[in-house]
Amino acid sequence: MVHLNKELPEGATADFIYGNAFTNVGEYDVVCVLSKEGLESKTLRTKLIIEPARHSEEEIKFEDATVTYNGTAMGIVAQNVPEGVEVSYAIYNDESSIKINSAIKAGRYRFVAHFTDANENYEPIADRVAYLTIQKAELDMSGVSLTDRNKTYDGQSYTPTFDLGSVVPEGLLVTFKCKDKDGAVVQSCVDAGTYTIVASFDFKKAEDENNYLPIEDMTATLTVNKRVIEIENIITFDSETVSFNRAVHSLAIQGTLPDSVEVSYENNDQIYAGEYEIFANFSAKNANETVDVEQMSAYLIINKVKEHIAYMDSVTNEDFIFTYEAGIRTGLEIDGLDTETYAISYWTIYKPDETPLANNEEFEEDVIYNYEIVFRFVDDNVNDSVILSSARGTYTYVPPTI
Repeated sequence: MVHLNKELPEGATADFIYGNAFTNVGEYDVVCVLSKEGLESKTLRTKLIIEPARHSEEEIKFEDATVTYNGTAMGIVAQNVPEGVEVSYAIYNDESSIKINSAIKAGRYRFVAHFTDANENYEPIADRVAYLTIQKAELDMSGVSLTDRNKTYDGQSYTPTFDLGSVVPEGLLVTFKCKDKDGAVVQSCVDAGTYTIVASFDFKKAEDENNYLPIEDMTATLTVNKRVIEIENIITFDSETVSFNRAVHSLAIQGTLPDSVEVSYENNDQIYAGEYEIFANFSAKNANETVDVEQMSAYLIINKVKEHIAYMDSVTNEDFIFTYEAGIRTGLEIDGLDTETYAISYWTIYKPDETPLANNEEFEEDVIYNYEIVFRFVDDNVNDSVILSSARGTYTYVPPTI
């Protein structure tokens, strides 16, 4: 609307030939005729320009967004769009100039919002650009489990499987590996020991690999226990008592061992008197097997024996050989005695009144003396196993013939 810049004189009128009320954008000619009775009319001419209005574009929200892949089309929608304004969207792969129909797969997309206003009285709203990032999704593996398990050695390779009731999502390829205790991959889990079972997952389709995060391996511990061979009820190992006889004595188990079991003895094969604890150790020949009893023990008792030197029953006075030093008897030898086996520990000569004859006392001729000789074995080990009886008898001194 055009307004006069001065008030009309009293009685004057202003008539706008083409009107003076305009709404839409445009350029309008405005003609005003001023009239007053008695005066010549005057025509005023001017132009009215209506410029487009501007929307409050700062209130429009069209911002970057990040979502997770779910197999459906994703998008960014402009918010706070003025009433009457329509929005259309163009989608591009990131910075590509090729338009696509939808954003479904994991990746980065460029969305261009184009605004169309049917009301021409407003300035056009500039296109807006925002980026949509579709992140890779995590595949739901809650229905799959792999827990530790045990088995007994049976000579067969273990075939890994998931826990009972597990359901592997479609589109996955599963690979099992068996690793030994050192982490090395082995062809099979047969022998007794501890293994790690590893389940690896791969996507059958490349597009799934692009849309889902890699699936972490699942691991479980497999323990292959040794097979137990029962021998406790078929084998006995009893103690035994014998007497020393200079032979080797030993203990042995009673019963028949399975062919798959062997026995070894510890502290067996004894000769001399004493009490010995003997151990029978059992082991399976196959390293993947064991026995229910690994060791039994029993006692071997070798008793001491008494021995009499029969040779001393026939000795005569002439068999006694005394040695002297400075007139003192210092030694005694028995002629014919087996000196490789026996030695004299000590000896005593008794006078008729049963008092010992001192070593510095001389024998008296034709006096009958008593003697006691204590022997020992040259082999000290035998001395602990045999009690040698002492020799007793009479001795009559006969002076040497000159």
